[in-house]
Order: sequence, then C-alpha cells, then structure tokens
Amino acid sequence: MRPPDWDNRVITDSRVQGRAGTAEGSSGADQVGPASAQPPPSRRIAIPTLHERIVDTLRDMIVETDLEPGSRLPEQELCERLGVSRTPLREAIKVLAFEGLVTLMTNRGAVVTTPDMPEVVDSLEMIGMLEGVAAMFCAQRASDEELRAVARAHEDLAVYSRAEALPEYFRANIQLHRLIVESAGNRVLSDLHVKLGSQLKRARRARVSRSSRAQREAFIAEHQAIIDALMRRDGLGAFQAAVAHMASVTRVADPNEPPSLEE
Repeated sequence: MRPPDWDNRVITDSRVQGRAGTAEGSSGADQVGPASAQPPPSRRIAIPTLHERIVDTLRDMIVETDLEPGSRLPEQELCERLGVSRTPLREAIKVLAFEGLVTLMTNRGAVVTTPDMPEVVDSLEMIGMLEGVAAMFCAQRASDEELRAVARAHEDLAVYSRAEALPEYFRANIQLHRLIVESAGNRVLSDLHVKLGSQLKRARRARVSRSSRAQREAFIAEHQAIIDALMRRDGLGAFQAAVAHMASVTRVADPNEPPSLEE
C-alpha cells in the first residue's frame, strides 16, 4: 500500500540524505569548552552516493512503518517512486537484509522482518557501549561547530517533547545520537552503530508513540548529562553518561510491555 506522503519521500528529500557531513555551526550553545591541545584529525566530508540514499530512504520507510513488518517490498513500485532501476534497489535491499530489517525469501523477493525482542535487548546492550565510546571520542575530537550541532539537536528534542510533537521528537532523538556518533570521527564505529541501530529504531519509535511527557523528560535529563560532559570536553564523563542512558533504555526495550520510559 502506498503511504500517503510517499511522493515527498524521494531520495532527494533532505531528511534522508544520510551521513552527508556535519551540521553548520551557529551562535547558540556558546558554552562549548576549549578544544584539546592537539587539533582533531581532518575528516573528509562524505557525500552520500545514490546507493546510500536508497538505503537510507528504505530504512526510514521501514522504521516509520510506511513498510510494515511482514509486508513484501514491491520492487516495481519502489523503482518508480524512487526513480531508480532494479539493480541499485536490489543492492540496497541486500544491505537492509544484512542489517536485519528485511528477509530475502526464495521466489518471493524481500519481506520486512518483525523485530525479535531478545535480539533487540542484546543489541541495545552492545549499542550502549558503542555510544559510550562515541561520546568519549566526540568529547575529545569534535570541533566546536559539531558540539553546537549536538546541543541544538538536544534543544529541539526538548521543544518537541513539550509540544507533544512525537514524530518530530523521534527524529530529533535519532539525529542527536547520530551526530554524536558521526562527530566521534571513527568510521568503523559509525558503521557498527548503523548496523545495530537499524533494528532498534523500530522498538524506540513504538515506545515514543505511547510515552508521556514526564517519561520523555526523564530521558531528556539523561541526554543533558551527556551534553554537559561533551561541552566540558570530559571524555570519561561523556562515556559514563551515555552508557548510563542506554542502560535505562535497555530496561524498557520491549514495546509489548505497558508504557514506560522511552528515550
């Protein structure tokens, strides 16, 4: 079934540009601490390829349930809507199969997987350690502009929570974590985070849709502890705050449980 906003989800949509570099700096969040004595290593800006944009678009469609668990991916329809041929689409689907978002079926094409909660909890434990290391590297290596971008994402998260704008809150939450990982400056870590995080986004989104403002504010406070450590350039403090935050998320990972705290 074609989602109502499909025509706005073509691969050139600015929301699905993938890892296209860091956000521009601004005058906000002026409490950024001094950079370390050694300048951070130069990082080449990664421009997403057509293949990466297709992967990002399909991943978002699955996470946001435009493509529902158990449904088959309609290749011809996707090709027409994304404006691509079958070859790059099928290559993108293979990536999503590796991430666990789709299952390749003999003579049936690809089917969107249903989240396996024990696996989700195991993945959350591992992604907690990855995000801890990412926060530590981010505190040590990120530029002032990158830290300001992280702080702005956190501010957006709080605004959307108060406004009960839950889809926007969910996207700002994902953006906050992604910016921290990207600013860590380690491509292997970033790739592992994408692989593990894809399955988890669906569980997080289910929780967000049923969370109260008080529950969200508790997690925003945990985010603030991470931001504070980043601004102090406190690598160990950022690691500890990020690991503690993800431990809280792990405790409430199952979307079939009654509503509770959510990231």
